[in-house]
Amino acid sequence: LFSKNIGNPTQLKKLTQDLQNLSVAETGLPLLIAVDQEGGPISLVGFTKEKTPQSEIDNTDEAYRIGQTRGAELKELGINLNLAPVLDITSQSDFLFNRSFQKNPEETGILAKSLIEGQKTAGIFTAVKHFPGYGGISFNPESSLAELDNAPEISQFKKAMEASPEFVMTSNVIYKNLDRNLPFTFSPTAIKFLKDNLNQDVLIISDDLAQNYLLAKFTLRDIILKPVRAGTDVLIFSGWQISPAQGLKTFYELFRQGEFSQAEINGKILKIIQLKQKLSL
Repeated sequence: LFSKNIGNPTQLKKLTQDLQNLSVAETGLPLLIAVDQEGGPISLVGFTKEKTPQSEIDNTDEAYRIGQTRGAELKELGINLNLAPVLDITSQSDFLFNRSFQKNPEETGILAKSLIEGQKTAGIFTAVKHFPGYGGISFNPESSLAELDNAPEISQFKKAMEASPEFVMTSNVIYKNLDRNLPFTFSPTAIKFLKDNLNQDVLIISDDLAQNYLLAKFTLRDIILKPVRAGTDVLIFSGWQISPAQGLKTFYELFRQGEFSQAEINGKILKIIQLKQKLSL
């Protein structure tokens, strides 16, 4: 969900319930309904009460309470996946600084773990982001394809994984020490690095792939083919430049042409179905 989908509590609850009713009727399974509710500047559901910026969270009790309260508010509105918290380690000159915890890796990981546990208590799934990080990037990483010589510190992600978040969202950055040519989400070497360091079974979700800078470098076929082959489980198309329908149509074409291993696709789908079966509507 984006701001354009979100009007007021009554409208949003009706939207999410209507979508769930349609999904269950058509597929027998609920939808994952996600939002970026990070607190602070990125709080897409603006009428909720709990919008504490991550930078203002000082201890684990506070982090847990914020996660639990925020999760309960989202669940009441029919949202079941929060694309937060942000674990990027940033400095003041970085584009994502205002969205981050603004703490060292150890403190960031500990606070993120408690926040995730709070969301989990409220019945909300979590996608931690943006592995391994947009730190060291001063410009908007959604405007140009960023390149860094090395992947940043990831110990905070390892600590946060102790709370068993359901998803890890990847960054669209080229880290030259992992892959000199491909953004993290597109690279088998990079995705292996994630799984080896965090969890072999965690679901991997992309950051938005409907971006001009990706379309300038890759075809739509490659924007779908490369992440899936690399090991990404869920692809996000915001509709900014590529509609989800376009992305899905291209995926089906690639699948019919035998570009994907059916066993691999079935494995990804099974993991998603098993997660959806944990949802209580």
